[in-house]
Amino acid sequence: AQYLEALYQGFANIYEPEAIPPYKFEIHIFNTHQDFMAAAAAHGFQISEGVGGFFVPGLQSIFVYEDSGKWGGEDFSVEHVMAHECSHQFLHITCNGSAHVPTWINEGLAVYFEAGFVKNGQFVECMPKERIAELKHVYHQTKKTIFPVERYLAHYDHITAAQYGEVYAMTNFW
Repeated sequence: AQYLEALYQGFANIYEPEAIPPYKFEIHIFNTHQDFMAAAAAHGFQISEGVGGFFVPGLQSIFVYEDSGKWGGEDFSVEHVMAHECSHQFLHITCNGSAHVPTWINEGLAVYFEAGFVKNGQFVECMPKERIAELKHVYHQTKKTIFPVERYLAHYDHITAAQYGEVYAMTNFW
C-alpha cells in the first residue's frame, strides 16, 4: 500500500489532476504466473505468455503476478510491472477514459513510470536502460524508426515490445 501511495504521488506530479480521484482501483497480485493466467482466463481475458500485467478499465482493476521477474529479468519485477499498469490506470482516471489517448503517450508514460523506483516513500525517475539499449540496437541495424513517427500521432492500437522504448523516447523528448 505504501508503494502504491508513493507511485500515486509520482503520477500526480506528472499528470497534475484537478482533484484526487474519488475512489481507488483494485490491484490483484497473484503469486505465480500460472495463477495470473488462470485469473485472466476466468475473467475472459486472452493474454499471451509474455504479459506481466494488465489494466482493465471496465473492472477498474490491475492484474499482476509476484514472480514476473523470473520471466523477464529485474526490469520485469512486479514493482516495475505494477508501476506501468498503474500509469495506465491513472491516465484513465485523469483523462476521463484513455481510449482517446494515442498509444505513444499512453505507453510512453507507462514506460517512464515502470523504469523508476520508490525510495524513502518518493518516486525516483530513471531511464529504462534496457529498452533504450534495444532501441539503439534496432536503429543501428535499420537506420530508421521502428514505426513512422508521424503515424504514432493517430495510432490507438497495440504496439510491439520493441516500440516501448521508441514511445518512451518520444514522450521524454516532448
